[in-house]
Amino acid sequence: PYHGGARSWGDVGNNGKYLATFGTGVQDRGQMHYRAGLNMIPLIEWYRRHPEEGAFLLEVAMGAMAGQLVNIDPATGATSMMYHASPHMRAFDPHSGDYGLGFFGNALEAGAYYVVDAALGPLCFLCVATPQEGGGGGGGGVAIEPRDAYRISAYLEPLGLYVQSECGRFSRLAYDGRQSVQVEFDAGSAQLCAVQRLKLTKQALQRPGTGFAVRGAPLVRGAYESASLTMLVTFSLEGAAAAPVAAA
Repeated sequence: PYHGGARSWGDVGNNGKYLATFGTGVQDRGQMHYRAGLNMIPLIEWYRRHPEEGAFLLEVAMGAMAGQLVNIDPATGATSMMYHASPHMRAFDPHSGDYGLGFFGNALEAGAYYVVDAALGPLCFLCVATPQEGGGGGGGGVAIEPRDAYRISAYLEPLGLYVQSECGRFSRLAYDGRQSVQVEFDAGSAQLCAVQRLKLTKQALQRPGTGFAVRGAPLVRGAYESASLTMLVTFSLEGAAAAPVAAA
């Protein structure tokens, strides 16, 4: 159900156009219905706090999060309440119905997620990760380019750190694997924001790192402010990181 595969008979009857299986005794199967976009909210928020439990919840949440966007027609921008997955249909319902509820979930939680998995190594969900010279692997440097819809949030699993922009859009984050994360905003951010605002939240206590702050930037109403398009986040690594858990 978290990936939108829950049967949605009542929802189609209320909000959809096609009753694809009416009279057959089989319930309709709607992929990426709004319940997928809502059900993933507690999953992704739990994962950010407990990455030591493994990447299963992240993988489930990512499917639902990204899946909400496939219901948007790329040619017209029109939305569909769900995808009819019955073999004789395999089509988006032309009614938008209650699509907005699922889109809310995407808007609330979308972001780039950089993860170091025990079995699979570095992974980037809704982003592209490039090892930096002298880095890579489980603890070296990496450059992260967000590819989600908004590019204002990023989660660094090795640190349990959630990075959010309250004004400005990320173009790149460079984590050196030791004591800093360089956050770069795109050129358009300067046109939208007098200052960029960066919020840092340590969410996973099972991951190392304390004292997160932006060098040379004041903390104003819970976020660091700077007119520069580059902010340097510094921190201290204390103790050894918890061993990463292999993805299920």
